[in-house]
Amino acid sequence: MALKRTVFWYLTLVVLQQGYAQHSQADLEGKMNTITEFMQTRSYDSAEYVLKQTMPSIRQQQDSLMLAKAYAFTHDFQWYRDEFDSAINSLNQALRVFHSLNDSSWVGYCHNEFGLDYLILGQFDKSLEHTQKAIDIYREVGDTIHWAHSLSYLSNINHDIAEYEKGITYGHQALELFESHSV
Repeated sequence: MALKRTVFWYLTLVVLQQGYAQHSQADLEGKMNTITEFMQTRSYDSAEYVLKQTMPSIRQQQDSLMLAKAYAFTHDFQWYRDEFDSAINSLNQALRVFHSLNDSSWVGYCHNEFGLDYLILGQFDKSLEHTQKAIDIYREVGDTIHWAHSLSYLSNINHDIAEYEKGITYGHQALELFESHSV
């Protein structure tokens, strides 16, 4: 009987410790870093698994930045599964939170993603609109590397709509920014 009680209290303590660690800010940041690493290596299934395990804790912490990043990652998972409407909805959720946080870099990121999403969907007007918003944001904050990426996306969009001269012009602008950044 005493052994059963000891085992019960030990297991209770372990579960409580795991529950606390699962909800700690440091652990969540570590998990978000792990997700980011998985995303960078295109290990989407692993990244999505970790995010699904982590999302309840993120919501419980009420960390807006982390929640917005989780929505942005969710957009990526849904996009790769061809769930385009859901992906765009998740990115809209992320954008709303990033706007509320006045986080220009992430707002620009969302607009870039929208630009790419709509380009792939063949909705060129929306693609141009969002990509231009990203360019404006990155130019304003002086983020030359992301500004250059956005210009290269704008070059691709113009190519796809047969605006070849504009595409070449934006491509050259992107290249100039990339080169200035690497000096």
